[in-house]
Amino acid sequence: MNIFTTFNLSNAELIHEALNILVIDFKVVLTIQLVLYATIMEQSVYVFERKENNRRQLTEQDLLALNELKKLIQIMTLEEACLRVIQFIPKGKAKGQASR
Repeated sequence: MNIFTTFNLSNAELIHEALNILVIDFKVVLTIQLVLYATIMEQSVYVFERKENNRRQLTEQDLLALNELKKLIQIMTLEEACLRVIQFIPKGKAKGQASR
């Protein structure tokens, strides 16, 4: 199973569009978008390092991947953008590849 069978993509896209429309604190919008994108990427096989309290420990590579996802969703669907970003993950950042 992948994100597109376990995660309701239409809801994710709806949330994304709602965040672009809502007039709320810009910092809050960025935080919500980051969590949404990170969750989608994790469900698609991306692996974030975790701290002791299970919070994501974002590396420079993670931030670049999330930034690329943010750019790509402006020109393609969320599903296509996520797949494109995941394709460029170096070996060891995807589930099941860490031991290789």
